[in-house]
Amino acid sequence: MSGPIDNYYNELEDIKQTFSIIINEGKKAVHLSKTFPTNQTYTELNRVFESDLKEYKKASFAINTQLDADINEEEKKAQEASDVIAELESDNEALKSKITDLFETNNGTKGMFNDSQLLYNQYLLGNIYVLAAIIIPIYIYYK
Repeated sequence: MSGPIDNYYNELEDIKQTFSIIINEGKKAVHLSKTFPTNQTYTELNRVFESDLKEYKKASFAINTQLDADINEEEKKAQEASDVIAELESDNEALKSKITDLFETNNGTKGMFNDSQLLYNQYLLGNIYVLAAIIIPIYIYYK
């Protein structure tokens, strides 16, 4: 899997190798141009070395700038994800509250059903007593 980090790693490795080459060649060029300041070849080698250093600096700066831009972009994405998570957590809390209310309502409904069943049984038993109170005296009277 090749991602942005691998790309940066590869670019930095290339720059590191280039820098190593530039420094090794530059040591010779600077030393020779200082030792033989009138020799045009050595002066030109020193100028090439300085030019290579400038190019190295530009390349390093470009990678640094791109890396900063990518970091800022990733921070924005992370912040957006954080905002979405915070919103979902808020919605989750509201839903938990609704579920709790529904469970409480369900428990209340069960209690109300049990109370209604008890009242129904009491009224039924009361009606049986009233019917018995009417039928028993009539039975006794006719017997």
